[in-house]
Amino acid sequence: MKVLRQLVEERKPTKILEIGTFIGYSASVMLDANKDAYLITLEKDKQNSLDAVKNLTEQGFVGRFEVVNCYTHAIIKI
Repeated sequence: MKVLRQLVEERKPTKILEIGTFIGYSASVMLDANKDAYLITLEKDKQNSLDAVKNLTEQGFVGRFEVVNCYTHAIIKI
């Protein structure tokens, strides 16, 4: 996570797309590393999506993220 945090701190992205969130740990690291970032994360597992929303909300990131419960291939065509 140290490398991820450093990357976000250096690049300062304002929009972040994360594919696969599990319970939101990486998302929280990225949002914490850049206070101006907005993050959208895609997660296929409904319970993981709910857990991620709960965790990110409890950490104070309300209004700075969106968790989309879907299969990635339904959103991104590769």
